[in-house]
Amino acid sequence: MLAAASTGIATAQPGDDRAPAGTATAAVSGAKNAFEYRDFERVVDLLDPWLHPRRILDPVLAVQARRLLGVSLHVLGRTKEAKEEFSELLLLDPRHKLDPFLVPPAVIQTFENVRASMRPTLDAILRDRGERAEPETPTTGPPTVRLVPIPPLAIALLPVGIPQFAADEPGWGLLWAVLQVGFLTLNLVAFDQASRNDGSAFGIWTGLQYGGLAGFLGAWTASGLQGYSQLKDQQQRRLALPPSLEGPSSSPLTPASGPRLGIGWEF
Repeated sequence: MLAAASTGIATAQPGDDRAPAGTATAAVSGAKNAFEYRDFERVVDLLDPWLHPRRILDPVLAVQARRLLGVSLHVLGRTKEAKEEFSELLLLDPRHKLDPFLVPPAVIQTFENVRASMRPTLDAILRDRGERAEPETPTTGPPTVRLVPIPPLAIALLPVGIPQFAADEPGWGLLWAVLQVGFLTLNLVAFDQASRNDGSAFGIWTGLQYGGLAGFLGAWTASGLQGYSQLKDQQQRRLALPPSLEGPSSSPLTPASGPRLGIGWEF
């Protein structure tokens, strides 16, 4: 009889890790040790009696217990019960975060899904405490990267208004295109006429020929200089504006300058 009693006392000694915890602090401490050794069944055995019904009065200790129990239940495949623990945890601490270095990603995803489903309730708790509600952030899906097309500055070397069209300045582009094509046409026509006339008109056509060539080169140079500046401004606008304000045409906050061409019909 005495030997049996002695054996019963020995099995319940505080130093035995398998013995029931006598206090909430001891239960949470033992659960932490079991969690570190990945003995999740032991975590559940230690904490479940203290949380159902809840007998842990210290809120900080209760948060620790809910976290350890919720993660352990999730790892053991008891996801529904884990979600209940996560819900109770968030009611105690709406801003709580799981450590990604200690908790598997699938568990964190479930935890954040629970937070998202409880957001109105959690925001109300924070407001009642005089705290500011957390901004809603997406919790699923990888980040996306969107490329912003930026024309190279080398386009400024191209003729017939191409730099202006590339810089979303179609008015200037059309103007330089008309001028350059016009001067080039004058040069070709004058060259043809000068080759057919050897009289007094030869000098006039020759002058027009070189005048057309000079006009073409001058318009091309002016278009290139202006296009370089416009392309540089466009690059700065596209890099400075947020994606929601960007588009394939010029920014709505910085309207394109330059000549405008309008065509209309009346019936």
